Amino acid sequence: MELSSIKKDLYRRDFTINTLAVRLNRDRYGELIDFFGGLRDIKERTLRILHNLSFVEDPTRVFRAIRFEQRFDFLISKHTQNLIRSAVNLKLFNKLSENGSTTSWSSCSPSWTLSRSSDAWKSLIC
Repeated sequence: MELSSIKKDLYRRDFTINTLAVRLNRDRYGELIDFFGGLRDIKERTLRILHNLSFVEDPTRVFRAIRFEQRFDFLISKHTQNLIRSAVNLKLFNKLSENGSTTSWSSCSPSWTLSRSSDAWKSLIC
């Protein structure tokens, strides 16, 4: 474990909606900490990736994005959609680990699907 600032810790999250925190110190107890616009995105029902390499570092975040969009009726931002397309084009899903063993996702192919925002985005069909 490494000592870090709260901002650096929150920056390691995947989506802006997961970057909210609450102050626990006495003088500012309960104050919302929102460095990355997470509250705005919740209010606007928008799912926005926090940094451009997020899907490269962990391609399974794409599945989380799709799950959040569907479960919470959010819209995936255009920039995040473009990063999903890039992750698919880079074939980042060809090999993912499941329970410690390598699973081949080479049979997965990108397919166009319409999101509620009427913008096309790539998802994986296996």
